[in-house]
Amino acid sequence: MKSIFDDAAEKLVERNNFENFAHMIYKTANTHWGDEYRKLRSHGTNTEIAENNPLSDGDQSSILSLSKNAEFHREIFACGGDLDEIISSGELPMFFQCCLLGLENEVRKLLEACESEEQKKKMLESRIGFMRYSPLFLVITGLRKVKGIPGSDHVATAKLLLDHGARPDARDLVGKTCIHYLCGPLNLKSDSQNFFALGDHLIEAGNRLGLKLVDATDRFHEVPMICAVMQMRVDTCAWLVKNKADPTIQDNSGTSADAMSRMIPAINNVIHNRGNLVASTTWNSAAGAASATVARNIVPVTEAYNCWNCREKNGVHMCSACGEARYCSVECQKTHWKTGGHKAVCKKDAYIITVDPAKSGKSPGENLTGQQLPLYWTGAIPKNVRPGEIFEIKVQVGPTIVTPFMIYDEKRSFLINCRNADIDGGTKAEEFFKQVHEFSAFGGRKAFFRASFMEPGKLSIRKASVFAREW
Repeated sequence: MKSIFDDAAEKLVERNNFENFAHMIYKTANTHWGDEYRKLRSHGTNTEIAENNPLSDGDQSSILSLSKNAEFHREIFACGGDLDEIISSGELPMFFQCCLLGLENEVRKLLEACESEEQKKKMLESRIGFMRYSPLFLVITGLRKVKGIPGSDHVATAKLLLDHGARPDARDLVGKTCIHYLCGPLNLKSDSQNFFALGDHLIEAGNRLGLKLVDATDRFHEVPMICAVMQMRVDTCAWLVKNKADPTIQDNSGTSADAMSRMIPAINNVIHNRGNLVASTTWNSAAGAASATVARNIVPVTEAYNCWNCREKNGVHMCSACGEARYCSVECQKTHWKTGGHKAVCKKDAYIITVDPAKSGKSPGENLTGQQLPLYWTGAIPKNVRPGEIFEIKVQVGPTIVTPFMIYDEKRSFLINCRNADIDGGTKAEEFFKQVHEFSAFGGRKAFFRASFMEPGKLSIRKASVFAREW
């Protein structure tokens, strides 16, 4: 008696069926994503390449990191395109379903049912959704999101696909490989060993083909290590270093993982420990020492009253100019003023920014995929914070000042999407944006500050308190 998988295998090896689900993105019934697909050409993606060769990576031309085209593509990448809609609609093909669930035995049956290598290649390299995910991408997604399924083994499923010839260097719409995804937000610390085990199989398969996947670049020319540093994952960076990733490779805005790590000492140490062991003309122990000096001088610890320079002793001396920076000694204060960056931000009239989105009472508008950005904060002071109490916030910005700022605390007891006009009446929005954008620890996309609620509806952000940390 045939199982559901045997029946599905017979259907999937038919040529027409392969072509249908390979082109599913172009026939999507979802109006929103259909509209977004039509916008791709005007945002720098030549869709004809994928249409003419549906098993290929499609257009992989470079996208400037700080452009509107980049923001458009990043927004699509951040929400996974229309994958959720395809899954919820029941239109996900059986082979992709089995990969998502990590059902190794069923995937093997479907592969073995192929009558030719050509049919097998179509099964392994077909793409699904707006982001053009291959089956391997679905395995990685499932490793994060699918738990408790009997017989599920995503690591073994990935190895099976690779052993049958799946491309380990397949790229999605924005050029990211599976290694990029393994080094990004999908990789939770609680499940990191499985992600790294899957990554080992990818790297081994890449080595067989002469590919150095740990240094693969996407369309923004970002390597996986930049993803890892952005997530502040020391363990992921260590795994990449073990596999000889090069942290000096720059994206097309001139940012590298090495430069970003200078604001994050724990990661910088991991990167430059390798620099001490492996000869390199581009990065070495001397560069590591210089980076450590920069990190020590620029990044204040998360403790509000520790010395902002040495980060070790209590800050008993306060900067008289701004009232924010604290130091353990006059020597540390002088050092931080000269080399730590405090001189540039120490101004009484500029170190506090007031955000008051409650005045408008409206959503700040649409993001670049047409989705409304809700106003999560009503103006009420969260119960876990007292008026005037200093606490830490994260501020995220887009590639241009037009994109709303997103501000929230670690517990997300409030979340603000604010417009330029909400920041001191619009007078300091550009200054605020520039400070976050020039903060290299997170590629100019986010930074941490200390803040306090002055009164209901008003949040004060200490400009001089910018720092890097991990949430």
